[in-house]
Amino acid sequence: MQSFDPEGDLNLCIPMVAHEMMTSIHITKGYLGLLDESVQTLSRTINEYQSRGNQEFDHLTQLIEKLLHVYRYKAKGVSLKLESVDITQMLREELRPFELKHPEIAFQVDMVSNLKKVLMDPSEMKELFRVLFENGVKYTPNGEHFDIRLDQDAFDTILTFKNTGVGIDDLEAVLRPFARDNYMQAGVGLGFVIAQNVVKLHGGSFSLSSDGSTYVEVQVRIPHVEVE
Repeated sequence: MQSFDPEGDLNLCIPMVAHEMMTSIHITKGYLGLLDESVQTLSRTINEYQSRGNQEFDHLTQLIEKLLHVYRYKAKGVSLKLESVDITQMLREELRPFELKHPEIAFQVDMVSNLKKVLMDPSEMKELFRVLFENGVKYTPNGEHFDIRLDQDAFDTILTFKNTGVGIDDLEAVLRPFARDNYMQAGVGLGFVIAQNVVKLHGGSFSLSSDGSTYVEVQVRIPHVEVE
């Protein structure tokens, strides 16, 4: 796994990120302008412009949050706030919006029963789920599978995410911030970086595998402290 210098790789890519932010802002302003002009038209048209504007705002907000997360981690500005976590319930709750939004994807979830509660940072773990779910659905073609498995052994909580229908040519490249690959043509390439950060904060391990064409699999292992 290749490390990066926040004053090197990140600063070099700031113009690209700023450009994407400004693009979202301009698109949003455009839709809002069209909305103003369409007050007298059909409400369906108004709702469409509002929806597209909200989508751009959400995209911009997520982009800024991801960028700040990477900088905080590199600046040693993230500390864990450990709590007792029902990881099974958290996974179900974080996955549900993606299942509802993407009926075209076959989600297959395998969670071992009677998993023990463990000490984790709920906020960071939710971020881990969100970025890996986002990556999974974004790069799973219609009709393909997105498989999720949750298990525990004597030492770790084990999470496995596997999407089919596409692969990664350069595994090392996509683990760097703002990376581009055949697998990652959309977004800004911070999802895997954030996931690695969260796992490292918990003292765990992050692995990525692919055959280059038909699947991508992420496995996360997080050492757990059982809660009585």
